[in-house]
Amino acid sequence: MEPFLVPVLPEQESWFADDLAAKFVVARELAARFDAIHIPLHDLFTERAAAEGAASVIDDSAHPSAGGHELIAQTWWSVVAPALT
Repeated sequence: MEPFLVPVLPEQESWFADDLAAKFVVARELAARFDAIHIPLHDLFTERAAAEGAASVIDDSAHPSAGGHELIAQTWWSVVAPALT
C-alpha cells in the first residue's frame, strides 16, 4: 500500500509535491519490480474525498477516519483475497 494525503488545510496543499510525490513513484516501482500487489491508497482516498468530502476518509490529512480505515480494509481484501486462492 502506498502513502496517501488528502489536504484539509491550505498549507497542506504543497505537501504532496514537496514530500510524497517521490515516495509514490518509488512504491509503485518497487511493486512492479518485485511483482507485488500494489494498492493505490492515494488515488482511492483522493477520489472518495472528492466525491464525499475529506472527512469521509481522513481526520487530519494523513490519518484515516473510520471511513478511511474501512476503505483500506475493503480494498486490501478485494485485492489480496484472490491472490490467496
